[in-house]
Amino acid sequence: MLRKIFTIMVMAAIALSAYAASAVIDARPTQIDISSASSESAVLVTVSDYTSDDARYRLYNGSNQYNCWDAATSTFITSTSYSSGPQVPGTPTTSSTWWIMFQRGNNATTVASYRDRLGPAYTSNYRTIALPAATAITTPVSITNSDVTFSTWNDFSSKYVILAYDATVGGTLISATSSALTTGAFNLVVEAGTTIQRIEVRDVLNNLIESVTGTWPAVGQPVIAVTGTLNDFTAYTGTPSASQSYTLSGSNLTAGIVVTPPAGFAISTDDNTFYTTAQTLASTFNGPVYVRLTGATAGNYSGDITHTSTGATQVDLAVSGTVSDPVPTIHTTGTLDAFATLEGTPSAAQTYTLYGELLTANIIVTPPAGFELSTDGSSYSSSLSLAPSFDGPVYVRLIGTTVGNYGGNITHTSAGATQVDLPVSGEVQTPAGPTIFLEENFNYTAGELLTANGWENHSGTTNYIQVTEPGLIYTGYPPALGLGAALQTSGEDVNRGFTPQNLGNLYASFLVNVTSAKTTGDYFFHFSTSPINTQYFRGKVFIQKDSETNNFRFGLTNGASDIEPTVTTGYDYVYGTTYLVVLKYEIVPGSNNDLVHLWVNPTISDTESTPLLTSTDAITSEPDNIGTIALRQGGSTKAPALQIDGIRVSNDWAILWSGDAPPAPVITVTGEPAPLANYAGCPSEEISEYSLSGSNLQGPIYIVAPTGFEV
Repeated sequence: MLRKIFTIMVMAAIALSAYAASAVIDARPTQIDISSASSESAVLVTVSDYTSDDARYRLYNGSNQYNCWDAATSTFITSTSYSSGPQVPGTPTTSSTWWIMFQRGNNATTVASYRDRLGPAYTSNYRTIALPAATAITTPVSITNSDVTFSTWNDFSSKYVILAYDATVGGTLISATSSALTTGAFNLVVEAGTTIQRIEVRDVLNNLIESVTGTWPAVGQPVIAVTGTLNDFTAYTGTPSASQSYTLSGSNLTAGIVVTPPAGFAISTDDNTFYTTAQTLASTFNGPVYVRLTGATAGNYSGDITHTSTGATQVDLAVSGTVSDPVPTIHTTGTLDAFATLEGTPSAAQTYTLYGELLTANIIVTPPAGFELSTDGSSYSSSLSLAPSFDGPVYVRLIGTTVGNYGGNITHTSAGATQVDLPVSGEVQTPAGPTIFLEENFNYTAGELLTANGWENHSGTTNYIQVTEPGLIYTGYPPALGLGAALQTSGEDVNRGFTPQNLGNLYASFLVNVTSAKTTGDYFFHFSTSPINTQYFRGKVFIQKDSETNNFRFGLTNGASDIEPTVTTGYDYVYGTTYLVVLKYEIVPGSNNDLVHLWVNPTISDTESTPLLTSTDAITSEPDNIGTIALRQGGSTKAPALQIDGIRVSNDWAILWSGDAPPAPVITVTGEPAPLANYAGCPSEEISEYSLSGSNLQGPIYIVAPTGFEV
């Protein structure tokens, strides 16, 4: 029983010891100088009851940090790695108190926290504590080592912390800094108007080296105050840089403030008249001083703007910049897609942006043969001469005079500037004559599947689309032979191909007789690519039932799959009536601008009438060609039930009504395979071949090898 009690007590003691490990901020000055990355301060920290004496620390604020002094390397540590950080001195397993001397680093705020990690890995945070609040010094006044008389401190082989208090005994710690190695020099910064009555020198372990009492800054001591910093300047030879400013003031001055810029810089008090030589400002001056890089000669410039006045400590402000010889430069933004047009018709225009920098002469823009340019999209010419200040769009188009492929670079030149080229290419094609690419009258046996008669399945495994009788007839519309095809409310989707087109207009006319429709609405007919690509279902024709009557309406989208973005007719159509529908796909040169149009019962004539509907939904990509039509049985809660017949696809409106048949599909075989020989169980070593091609085909070519051969 005693053994068990002893064990419990030991375990409790161990747990208590682990829990008692602590880190405490004992002292932080109420003021801190954060005006530059090298500004200094210090905090007093005590850690105790750690589980290891191997601990390293940082003062951090998010991803930024104060750079802490490391006596082992005699440097302020800029690395954020704990393994590279300074070691906690003394014995943290019992207790250790020390001053952390630091520079502001990249933490340009008064906010920071102490955090340490234990070795040897230094991977896990151990103790973290926020530093007490401090106030940033806005109007700095310096107390340097030359302002304080020390009697005993003369060992400068180590870095010491210098502390400023507002009382001769006790009081508030106002500011802190550290002494320089070998010289003991220091610059203790306090807010203007602050009175310091005691300055202490302590070593890193907080041992007092010397304490001196007095009054600092001395009453009536002349003080120069500079507020603000200057970013790097840039300028081109012969042109001054833009100006920057800082604030200059003084107190208790008995003489003017002499402001001297370094070589390459000029100063002003009105941002108008600048001086490259020293300027004496009134002792009461309090306002902005403007600085700029003169730009007289190319090169790198740096130094300090010095500020002096009788009896006052000189204050320096760092400044740097670069003067470069101007380099005329031409810039183009944007690229051009391949152009395409038909012979005799200029293509649609495309644009890119052109501008220059530091140009001294006009920009000469020259396209390759076959192209012409404009700056307004209206007046085109074979080349352009634009002002050096030009900044705007350049329009490009393929002229279309002669059939052929065109390409090269649009060149941009100007005196002294490197030529800039923009690639451009395009094709002028021979216009195709009026052609019927496909005619489908379903002249097959009733009950047969469409997929047994030249159509391809691309979706669905139920309700296979069948040939139905009788076919549909519409007065004046040529197809009057064959039967039709019935579409149900869900199931198989099929497509049929024709010669792919990538220019001009395509028309698909058909007859439709609706049996039923849904109020949600769905599409049943559309164009696509060859081969069919589900990403490019275009020109979708919808049917939607009126919620209050049995009437329905037609809808149209370019690519959207829902009824909402469609343009629609009125609810003017009834079940059991045959309608003539024409769908037009307009291939517009350029990007994402093709259009689709729809007619219902148009006037049958050689002249194309105004479409009943034109798509308005936006598209984000376009097909390379249009080469299939598709029949779709949509969702069971949305799709119509209908019969379709008399499908004709053409590139010309008038020929839809002509009764012309499409060109006969032709398969051409050239050559004859040579005889082959092989041993049983082994393919022949030789391969025989022939050439195969087709024209005006409406589907794939199926090749079947005889028994014993493979292709």
